[in-house]
Amino acid sequence: MEAKKCEIHDDILKPADVPIHYGLLSIDDKFVEARERLFPNANSFVMGGCVFQDENEMELLICEKCREAENDWQEEN
Repeated sequence: MEAKKCEIHDDILKPADVPIHYGLLSIDDKFVEARERLFPNANSFVMGGCVFQDENEMELLICEKCREAENDWQEEN
């Protein structure tokens, strides 16, 4: 099976444990648009919904360059 690649950076996605955030999250529309366009595979967190569970992390595939792009965007905005 071929490894999945980031559609923006063409890097192979790697597994990483990411935090699950529970509760009603308010996410800025500018961030959502930037995530889709600039760092779709940053996967810095998972939205766990309003019902708290025992799990506080989940394994997802991430792109390191997406993570860097997300950090850069957050510093600029």
